[in-house]
Amino acid sequence: MKRITDVEGRVWKYNETSPLLGEGASATVHSGNADDGKPVAVKVIQTGSDHFARRVHSREIEIGQKVGAATTSNHLVRHLGYAVDDGTIYIVMPRASQSLKARLAESNSPIPTSEGLDILRQIALGLQELAEIGIVHRDLKPGNVLLLEGQWRLTDFGISRDLSEATSTATRRGEGTLEYMAPEYLESGIATAKSDLYALGIIAYEMFTGTRPFPGPTAEEFRRQHRDELPPPLPQELPPLVRQLVTRLLEKSPPKRYSDARAAMEFITKASRPVKNTSHLMLADIAMRSKEKYRNKEVERLRIERRVEEIREQGRADFDELVTELDSILEDLLTGDLVTETSVEDRYTTEYSHGSNRYLIRWHNCGLQLSFGQLYGLSYYYPPLVGTIETGTWDKRYYHEGEFIAQKKNEGNLLYLPEGGTYRWLRRHWYREGTRISLSASECGNYMARYHKLAPKVLPYTYLDSPLTTDSLIDDFRIRLEQLNAEPGDE
Repeated sequence: MKRITDVEGRVWKYNETSPLLGEGASATVHSGNADDGKPVAVKVIQTGSDHFARRVHSREIEIGQKVGAATTSNHLVRHLGYAVDDGTIYIVMPRASQSLKARLAESNSPIPTSEGLDILRQIALGLQELAEIGIVHRDLKPGNVLLLEGQWRLTDFGISRDLSEATSTATRRGEGTLEYMAPEYLESGIATAKSDLYALGIIAYEMFTGTRPFPGPTAEEFRRQHRDELPPPLPQELPPLVRQLVTRLLEKSPPKRYSDARAAMEFITKASRPVKNTSHLMLADIAMRSKEKYRNKEVERLRIERRVEEIREQGRADFDELVTELDSILEDLLTGDLVTETSVEDRYTTEYSHGSNRYLIRWHNCGLQLSFGQLYGLSYYYPPLVGTIETGTWDKRYYHEGEFIAQKKNEGNLLYLPEGGTYRWLRRHWYREGTRISLSASECGNYMARYHKLAPKVLPYTYLDSPLTTDSLIDDFRIRLEQLNAEPGDE
């Protein structure tokens, strides 16, 4: 038996060779005893000589002290003592009779509805008690829910977030258990109380179905499933209010979940009451089916939005690479004084909703301007990015810095569209009755979006597409420079 003395002088003993009560990446939990023989659990955390690791893990002690000082913590596991010695942190806790993880494994089947609702109510009470002291758990899962003195309580505050120290460098941001992590936590690494509610929804689903909603198994698959997929439908034999409870806890968007743990607990209490009126039960079932239908559409919309934004990001990166290559080639071909200006405007303009990109390449009084962005309105999804190519002059008569004066007709539209199974930048020229015409980015995008819909249809004008290459842009620059040289009186 190993003996430790905590900071208050109390002696605790634990057996290093007995079966572990729990194990994590850097900690083990052993069965032990107080000096008077009372059973306890001793968590042993190895930090070594790493100061930062010790600081990170000592947060569990600090949060445990906040829990111990709370006026209400009936559903939280209080620490009995702690010690720090030679690269090791010891935390002494009451020994639980069972974990929720063990309870789920024991039955190997769905937990009865009434028992499951009671467990959820007690977990929600624990989350509410944490919220009252400004703590987000961040790693809520069945293994961290323990049955102690007849009540289910939350434990393991090793990666919990103290909201009063939001800027701390030792908050272990982004850590957790992938099976139970909320989409927004996976995306940003920042957890809120609503992230804990999502984890509560995963636990609820697991209790009432016997399986977790998202099987993974890889980290990337867990991220995608939490972000983009709906959980498989809950059993129809579950009461409608219970299905409604689980469905709302598992909403992808945090604002659509319950406002806090108290609100969730109130609905759990409501769902626990027997329904006496058959018409009420039928109405609740119809409402639940309607919500599930709406959620399917909403998740699909979010999935499309995310995919379109990924395409846009790829398009911006591809265009940056193209302009960098173009700039390098022109630097070699021209003798000095080549200037490339780049700007990104995160504001609404007449044509772009946000993220408008503008590139201006000029040599003396010859300029080539490339601009594109994401259109609003009809063109929200298609085309993902649209813009224009313009050549013109660089005029210093009106501004000290100079101003780009475009020709009346642009040199075509820029489009980021699928071609041959991938997205590529194309140049599009529009024609009406055989004559080339000029369309602004908004006109081009809105025409395409209006006629695209479910499948491409006949556009009001004919068009000709060609790949957007550095060679074609160099030709634009060359032609404009020849025109300027041919104009009398120009520099």
